[in-house]
Amino acid sequence: MPPSAARRLALASALAVAAAGAAPEVGSARALPSDAASIVALLDFEDVALGDVLRASGDVTARRAAVPAFRAGVDERPPPGVPAPTGKGLLVRSGPGGFLHTAAGVVPTDWSGVERFGLWIHRSPAEASARSTSTIEVQLVESGEARFRRRVVLDHAGWHFVEVELRTMAWQQTRVPRTDRIASVGVLFRDATELAIDGVVAIDEPDGPGAYLPGEEFRALAFPGVAPEKVVVERRSGDEPLEVWALADTVDVVAIADRMERVARDLAPLLPDRGDPHRVPRLVVLPTDASYRAFAPRFAEAYASVAAAPRSDGFTLLAVAQGAFDPAQGDRRPTFVHEFVHAWASSRGLLANTSEWLQEGLATLAQLREHPQDGFARLVANGLAHDPLPLAELANGEPIGVERYWQAMTLVETLIERPKYAGRFPKLVAGVQALGSTDLEPFLGGVFDTTFEELEQEWRAHCAETYLGATETGEDR
Repeated sequence: MPPSAARRLALASALAVAAAGAAPEVGSARALPSDAASIVALLDFEDVALGDVLRASGDVTARRAAVPAFRAGVDERPPPGVPAPTGKGLLVRSGPGGFLHTAAGVVPTDWSGVERFGLWIHRSPAEASARSTSTIEVQLVESGEARFRRRVVLDHAGWHFVEVELRTMAWQQTRVPRTDRIASVGVLFRDATELAIDGVVAIDEPDGPGAYLPGEEFRALAFPGVAPEKVVVERRSGDEPLEVWALADTVDVVAIADRMERVARDLAPLLPDRGDPHRVPRLVVLPTDASYRAFAPRFAEAYASVAAAPRSDGFTLLAVAQGAFDPAQGDRRPTFVHEFVHAWASSRGLLANTSEWLQEGLATLAQLREHPQDGFARLVANGLAHDPLPLAELANGEPIGVERYWQAMTLVETLIERPKYAGRFPKLVAGVQALGSTDLEPFLGGVFDTTFEELEQEWRAHCAETYLGATETGEDR
């Protein structure tokens, strides 16, 4: 989404010094002029006490000192509008796992309109000779473990400007962070290194795409080598925005979008809020099974990450639902609904997508509502009769196998529909968002006023009333 002029001005005003020539306050930053983009200095280390602007954890030490001179014509030429490093900077020595990040209040919170940010990094000839490469992870931290990240391999000597595009930053698999609630900028050192850092800046391009992968870039990733006019996309706005992408001669994207919009509206009351308004759930229907299995690794690579080719019929990665066109099922392939719910729950519900009970329960519930499955009641009856997992084990936040989806779905149904628990599900989601884990145990007392023993009884009663009677009357679904 292109940043508005108001948002650009808010970013600049939040960081700019109060008056030209005045000494910057601790934690403030200077706006640098540029015709091409708004370049906003976040940290230059010239006039600040490190204890006021930086925090450290792990095996890392940092001190403010004069940095090596920038060598014009030898070191990397600065990007337009970005000043070359000079004066004071940060000298860092770190072991594997060292982490430096800005203190609270140093950087702005709303990065949804920012395209890029970067920092100067200097590696001495001795460092480059001793370690041909060094890997860092540049991070935007929202809270706790909810953070965006981008892996960067350093293989240079001298000064190099490390630039990161926000729209290709992946995130920790705790929950999906929000770019409009950033608390700090950080650097994680993945291996031992010695280097210098200077000139941390944010770059806001007028009418740029902001922090989210724009449609044109997504199209090129999903359908490489395909003429743009052969790719169709159906976009929905309003309370439940979404996008459905496919080739024009495969599925009816309007019909699929209608179904996904209905699913989203049905599930929306279960959320305490609607998540990041800038992040839109996407469903992409690849034209063949081979193209579907090839997409996930290519998509992950664009985020400097790694993903294996999916082995299942549907897959969701970085809040993008993926499936393949099947002529026998056409627009009504059930996996489209299942994977869309994962994308929706990630982007709108900020829920981690790790194949645990909550995500899989919601996805299976929506799938069965849209595509009732013959024999499902018998599946539940058989599952109950053959030692289902204890609910404390099923709902511990760890991944579950597909053979447990029926149990996760009926547990979610129990928490939503049983009179004892009715109306409390949004509070569970809010707690999961804050904790970054779907382990149900911490929420039993405070949210549902129950225990696992009582929940087990309610769950079995729900299954008996909803499904076991259906098998006896022949109304299996």
